[in-house]
Amino acid sequence: MSSIYIISDHGKLTGTNGTLKMVQENGDVRTIFPHNTDFLLISGNVSITGAGLKAQ
Repeated sequence: MSSIYIISDHGKLTGTNGTLKMVQENGDVRTIFPHNTDFLLISGNVSITGAGLKAQ
């Protein structure tokens, strides 16, 4: 299992199909698999959608 740190002043965290997607302002997309994650720390001005909060 891993720890994920998201430190950003811009971005959006969304949830789709059991995964989290971190979409940055410049268009970069990172995929996070919650079932492989022990710890998720979010710092800064990151928007989180309802689906992102519900992702398991």
